[in-house]
Amino acid sequence: MFGAPFGLYGFIRFFTAENTVNPALSLSFKPADEVKVELYLRSYSLASDTDAWVRGGAAVPGGRRDPLGNSSRHIGEEIDLRVRWQETDQLLFNTGWAHFMPGEFVDDTGLSEDSTLVYFQGRFDF
Repeated sequence: MFGAPFGLYGFIRFFTAENTVNPALSLSFKPADEVKVELYLRSYSLASDTDAWVRGGAAVPGGRRDPLGNSSRHIGEEIDLRVRWQETDQLLFNTGWAHFMPGEFVDDTGLSEDSTLVYFQGRFDF
C-alpha cells in the first residue's frame, strides 16, 4: 500500500523512519540513454541516546538499545550503488550493490559485522 522503503532508508533495509537521523548524499547520471547509475552515501544515528535501533536488531524484541544511553548514537554508514539498463522497451535489467559499515553504537551494543548485499533482477513486460 505504501511501497517499500528501498530508496529512502538504504538498499539493505536495516532501517525505517523510527528513532533515526538519516542524512544522505546522492549522485545519479546517465552514461547512455538506456543506462542510469545511482550512488548513495547514507549515515545513520539514533535520534536520542536511549533510542533503539529497531530494524537493525530484528531478532531482538524492541530492537538494539542502550537503556542508559552510554553508547555512541552513531549506528553506521551505508554505500548503495544501482545500475538500471533498459535493453528494449520490454526488457529492463536492474543490478546493485550495498555495503553497511557499523559505527560505534553497534560496536558498543553487540555483534558488529559489516554487511553486503548484491542483487540482479530482470523484468520483461509483455
